[in-house]
Amino acid sequence: MEKEVLMTVMKDSISEVLETMFFLPLEYSDAPDPEGLWGLEKDRIVASRLNFSGPFSGYFVFLIPRDLALSITAGFVGRHEEHVSQDQIAGNVKEIINMIAGSTFGNYDDMLV
Repeated sequence: MEKEVLMTVMKDSISEVLETMFFLPLEYSDAPDPEGLWGLEKDRIVASRLNFSGPFSGYFVFLIPRDLALSITAGFVGRHEEHVSQDQIAGNVKEIINMIAGSTFGNYDDMLV
């Protein structure tokens, strides 16, 4: 039960962050892997992982198609895509996962430290 609640809160947080910060509407899929979901090879996917510990521990993993990561990073930093570096893309993806994690934990239990 607890896992189901956390998954619901996490989906809500993902939607909130991506729709609010990047104007990116979402649809959820039950596809077992990103290659099957997007039809992309692993080198066309940007990934970020954020570990956490406390009353419970684990990690968040965020995967996004590289072309989409480039597009939203360009919009976020206010540059044309050809002027966006790989470091900026990686930094933006890390910031996205950080915002999602913060929102998830805040919505899951606002008293959790």
